[in-house]
Amino acid sequence: MATPKLTHVFTAVMTTAPGIHAAPSKYSNMAAAYVEDGGYITTADETVKLKCIGASDWMLIHDSNTHTIDARASFIGEDGTNLDLKYMGKITTTPHVMDIFSCKPGKEFQFGEEYYYTCPQISSRSEKFAWVNDCVFLAMGKLRVLEKGNMELQYRILKVG
Repeated sequence: MATPKLTHVFTAVMTTAPGIHAAPSKYSNMAAAYVEDGGYITTADETVKLKCIGASDWMLIHDSNTHTIDARASFIGEDGTNLDLKYMGKITTTPHVMDIFSCKPGKEFQFGEEYYYTCPQISSRSEKFAWVNDCVFLAMGKLRVLEKGNMELQYRILKVG
């Protein structure tokens, strides 16, 4: 059986305020984080850069410490070119990941160092990126805490096939 070809097509970068905005409680295992200004998505060759105009990340917190990600993000360029991402995935909250979620300065991990993967469904209303409407994608994530305590999340998005 052949191994699927994976091609890096986009990199998405988003920043949240320090901490998780809506933490789980004894009544619900849902947590939420919201993206601040300054997020963007670029093509792998960095010839196109679109600004994030809104994003939210809902996470179901499980006792197993592997949590379910359910997120949305919208990006737009100055010419109106757009990409909308809906992605589900998993992140395992090791002690190192919890240090990042707690916004401890200088904490980070790189792609593949922790279990942080999503399956983005990408759509576009723009001719330039209409091809994404017919493709399957996988993404791997990395996290880091910025100087002011904000958390930066980054996804390397891969096209399957």
